[in-house]
Amino acid sequence: MKRRLAAILAADVVGYSLLMGKDETGTLAELQRHREELFEPKAAQHNGRIVKLMGDGTLMEFASVVDAVTFAVDIQTAMLQRNAAIPEDQQITFRVGVNLGDIVHKDDDIYGDGVNVAARLEALAEPGGICISRSARDQVRDKLDLNIEDEGEIEVKNIARPVRVFRILVDDKAAALASPVQLPAASTNRDWKPVHAVVAALVLVIAASLAWWQYRVSPGDPGSQGSATSISKEKPSIAVLPFTNMGGDPQQEYFADGITEDLITDISKISGLFVIARNSTFAYKNRSIDVRAVARDLGARYVLEGSVRRAGKKVRINAQLIDAASGGHLWAERYDDAIADVFVLQDKVTRQIVSALAVTLTPGEEKRLSEAARVDPEAYDLYLKGQSRVSVYSPQSNTEARDFFERAVAQDPSFGRAHAGLALTHAVDATFGWSKDAARARDQAVKHARTALALNSTAPQIYLSLAQVYGSQRKLAEGIEELRRAIALDPNFADGHVLMGIFLAYSGKPEPGIAAIRRAMRLSPRHGYIYPYGLSIAYFVMQRYDQAIPILESVLQRNRNFQQGRLLLISILGLLNQIDDAEWEVSEVLTALPDFSIAAEAGRVRFARPEDLARYVEGLRKAGLPE
Repeated sequence: MKRRLAAILAADVVGYSLLMGKDETGTLAELQRHREELFEPKAAQHNGRIVKLMGDGTLMEFASVVDAVTFAVDIQTAMLQRNAAIPEDQQITFRVGVNLGDIVHKDDDIYGDGVNVAARLEALAEPGGICISRSARDQVRDKLDLNIEDEGEIEVKNIARPVRVFRILVDDKAAALASPVQLPAASTNRDWKPVHAVVAALVLVIAASLAWWQYRVSPGDPGSQGSATSISKEKPSIAVLPFTNMGGDPQQEYFADGITEDLITDISKISGLFVIARNSTFAYKNRSIDVRAVARDLGARYVLEGSVRRAGKKVRINAQLIDAASGGHLWAERYDDAIADVFVLQDKVTRQIVSALAVTLTPGEEKRLSEAARVDPEAYDLYLKGQSRVSVYSPQSNTEARDFFERAVAQDPSFGRAHAGLALTHAVDATFGWSKDAARARDQAVKHARTALALNSTAPQIYLSLAQVYGSQRKLAEGIEELRRAIALDPNFADGHVLMGIFLAYSGKPEPGIAAIRRAMRLSPRHGYIYPYGLSIAYFVMQRYDQAIPILESVLQRNRNFQQGRLLLISILGLLNQIDDAEWEVSEVLTALPDFSIAAEAGRVRFARPEDLARYVEGLRKAGLPE
């Protein structure tokens, strides 16, 4: 056995078992084609060696990290184009991990922690993505012009210490780095020649004509890394700014906001778009803005802005789509119709966006846009008023929202979204303890959510409401299933992703939980304090208290009344025996919650694993909270 330092690359196919289940012969043939036409010639081009193939997995070694990373970028960039004309459920997509580490070489195979870390990095990568270790990042950061994001330290299976993970963005910089396939000079196989020409052309097309550049930004919370960098070349990114109320009546502000929210919801359901969440775009409400600066801040290539004028039973919507790269207008249009047909107007705007950005709709999306719903105008108006109150998240606003939703249901019992709003208010009551009868609140939430689903099964917010109810009952597995349904309907549903991450963390699965929360943060760059709070839960489960503490301190700076966050901070300080630091926080909790007891808190908090719950309670006890 010989020991040496090497750059190790691990790759595998995303969803391999599912692909094999659908078409075993076709999947194997396609995978072999990619290996022969792409992996093998690219390995020769970048001085790499395929050590072994393991079903859907590939293990490789390179003498240089630069070669290994360039190979990974070439592969992932080329696969984007290869998959462009293939139905999504038939695409072969790779994850790639790269590490620089010590390996043991024996009989043409390689072993050791260097290999294990590469495999763990590959598992952490997103579909079509690349993750590298810190040692690998240090070798390439000044040599390759790539956007690289720091994902922080992550504990991985069978590795003694946390691994510092960096993610390479497969974006326009990556495409510019890509190069054509070059066959070894000794090759005389005529069959390679057309393949070489096709792949070379495809890669050059990617590099030369990449249509979408997009940015990602983090809002500065601890737990969010990086500054404005490219995010995803696969999907056009769009931010819908709050539409201006042109009626002159401030009492109609809720109506303009409601139209905007409905548009965001509709556009978010289109799988071919990356849509910035509502709570980030509404941060610019009533502000004089530079569209290019907003797009850069939010991580969007395109910005939709407009105005709403309501007069009697008529509504006028003015909308314009702007390309932030050039500042030019892609289109501008005015829409007039009766309030009863407001959904038809919204769908017209959505279709214009789809057309302007050349987005391909799935059959389901096409059908939905062809079946614009009618709504009772008065019920819709009441629904929008309820929506304007429920998002405030206070006991009083929640009660006010419930009243509007109840009146909307009374006006139009078939209005599914009004039932969904009712379900949400009851779920929020149960979750935050705002109801004197939590059991009844949960029952009402389930009742109205089921009714809403029977009337309209395409609203992701309904599934979110059910998930919150299950969460309040500690039925995390059931809640996660509802959230999967919500995200399947709306891949851009930031609140769905963050709640998924929180539920996964509480379930004892912090690593996928962190990934889900970071996805939510990218969808909503100006997210609320609940998002980083979710990260702190994951870090608590991982016992990475040094990372959880600054996040919780930041959360409490944003909301001093968020006692759930304060209790988690108290528990951590107690576990670290920092009793003096915990003393003030304890007094704050007892002032806000004079009837607080550890026993009641142990029955409320959602940690699914006994060991996590026991640690949490132990920390509260050490900090001096009453039993």
